[in-house]
Amino acid sequence: MTEKNFVFECILGDVISGFIKEKRAVGYKYTKASSLLKQFDTLATKQDLIDVKLPKEMVLLWTEKRPNETVSTRNGRISITKYGKHTLRHI
Repeated sequence: MTEKNFVFECILGDVISGFIKEKRAVGYKYTKASSLLKQFDTLATKQDLIDVKLPKEMVLLWTEKRPNETVSTRNGRISITKYGKHTLRHI
């Protein structure tokens, strides 16, 4: 998978971009997660996120099981919103 630089449009766009740059600066390719974060950016844009924080409702919407989705795919989305200093919940 090649490294892709996405343009993030939601209010968290600069934070997400900085987060990805930081991960890559310390040696991670961070390609799959970057793609997931772009999907999150699309959701946040559609949901008109206006604050630089993650409302519980958006996290629940982001992490809910989707039709025909594998557990692994869902867990990938969940993992970038968990608490911890290296995740979006740190915003």
